[in-house]
Amino acid sequence: MNDNYAIALDDINSELTKILLQLEVTPAEDQGTELLVSNLHELVLQRQICLDELIKNESITDRGYLEKQWQLTQTYLDEVKKAMLHRRDLLVLGQKNRRQINVYKNIDSNR
Repeated sequence: MNDNYAIALDDINSELTKILLQLEVTPAEDQGTELLVSNLHELVLQRQICLDELIKNESITDRGYLEKQWQLTQTYLDEVKKAMLHRRDLLVLGQKNRRQINVYKNIDSNR
């Protein structure tokens, strides 16, 4: 197996895991959220490139490693879906709270 791509892939996997954990605890309105999502997108692209190169490499003999990567891909898909739904829920809740505050401000200004 091409060790350079495997090492890069392991590093990317580690970073992906960190970003997904950060997204889970970062408020939706936080300015850093957009950067986290952008970094997540970039890492997913880099991961795909590494996987493509490993698959193209005809000297791959470690089927277990590729199966592990497939399982990780499925895990990351599930985590990204959960993060996306969580972010959507936080944004909807934030919009609802802003509307309520605006209603109270409007009521207060009419007194």
